[in-house]
Amino acid sequence: MSSSEFHAVRMVIQQISLDPIYRVMVYGESMRTKQVDYESEQRLLEALKAALPDFDVSNLSLGVRATGEGSVVFSGKIELDDRQLNLLGLM
Repeated sequence: MSSSEFHAVRMVIQQISLDPIYRVMVYGESMRTKQVDYESEQRLLEALKAALPDFDVSNLSLGVRATGEGSVVFSGKIELDDRQLNLLGLM
């Protein structure tokens, strides 16, 4: 049985358009920046639930904002393994 490598990263979730489209980015000392875009809030939440079932999405500032582009809805340090990165579409 193979073990997954854990990566200590900063994860940023950003609303990048008024549609809304969300971008998830991760970066850390041991990895280059990786990002993936989700075309809806529903798809973002599905990916987060699959990859991080204990992640509390109630603190995310989701939904269309007046300013729209560039709104950060989450930023924090987190540990992700390769499987979680893959489920988020970051591998």
